Amino acid sequence: MRRIGTIGMVLFLGLVVSLPTMGGAEPQDADAVTLYIRGGIGVTVGVINEGNETVTAKSQITYRNGIFRGNMTVDPQTQFERTISSPRFTTVLVKVSCGNETQIRYGFTLLFFTYLFIPIYS
Repeated sequence: MRRIGTIGMVLFLGLVVSLPTMGGAEPQDADAVTLYIRGGIGVTVGVINEGNETVTAKSQITYRNGIFRGNMTVDPQTQFERTISSPRFTTVLVKVSCGNETQIRYGFTLLFFTYLFIPIYS
């Protein structure tokens, strides 16, 4: 019975802490490139390229049970998103970078739904 109460308290605190950032972090502008990381159903990393040149962004999503890495090539005046989800209760560390801009967020996943806390570095 005590274990159920502890798990419930952890989930409640995670929800309360993550509510202000559930919609995702504020985008980080680097000239004409915007990076973002969002929680919800899975983890979504994305790049919006409002410039006139093609850019390449690197993403890394680290769960306790695996790492997903990838490059996102984004043409001028377009957007690219990648969503990854895990069906377990696990921690998640997400990093996306393009040029000199980097955004890192930490959180946890519970049955495909991801709660992300405020950015660690942006």
